Amino acid sequence: MKIHKVTQRSKEWHEIRHAKIGGTSAKGLFIDSDTLAIELASKIIEGYNEDDEDGYTNEAMQRGIDLEPQAIAAVEQYSGYKFDEFGWLESDECDLLGLSPDGMTADFTYACEVKCPTAKKHLEYILSNEIPSEYVHQIIHYFTVNPNLQGMLFASYRPEFTAKPIFVKEIWRHSEINIGTKAKPKLITIQAATEIVLQNGIQLQNKINEIINKINF
Repeated sequence: MKIHKVTQRSKEWHEIRHAKIGGTSAKGLFIDSDTLAIELASKIIEGYNEDDEDGYTNEAMQRGIDLEPQAIAAVEQYSGYKFDEFGWLESDECDLLGLSPDGMTADFTYACEVKCPTAKKHLEYILSNEIPSEYVHQIIHYFTVNPNLQGMLFASYRPEFTAKPIFVKEIWRHSEINIGTKAKPKLITIQAATEIVLQNGIQLQNKINEIINKINF
């Protein structure tokens, strides 16, 4: 695993993760389509351009950014772990895959991913007591990029929700997770899912290279 010690959301951070697949776009690795390959190939061909950065931040996104340090502190108090921030981690097996973790222990064996949702979403997470389906692939990505990762905490934090301001779900490499739908579940261990991601990532990298070679021919 390659470690890039840069400040998240800085110019250097944007440059390093240009044309890479991070946690928020990891679901694309489970979709059989050329769309992602074409998108990434086009970014590689044109190269990094600061003007292309998506600087859009809505109110909910800004709230998450502002509350993240407070949320991580709450998770540290809950778990007893100390989480550090790392700018960008990159897979040794497929450098197309990377991650900007919310928090990770100094020995890289434990991590946390925090969300600061609406009151409705926060309550839904508490009642389901599961990793929300919209974040399943992001969680898998943590374990894929970092082979040393043994376990992690998914946390939903909403300080206004005084009855239960923090919901935490612990997940391990051997834990089962649903990569299907609620109607048609497909349970698989995190470890098995990471193997699928790596295989698909390597295939995607080859497809990107083929596209670029066609352009350069």
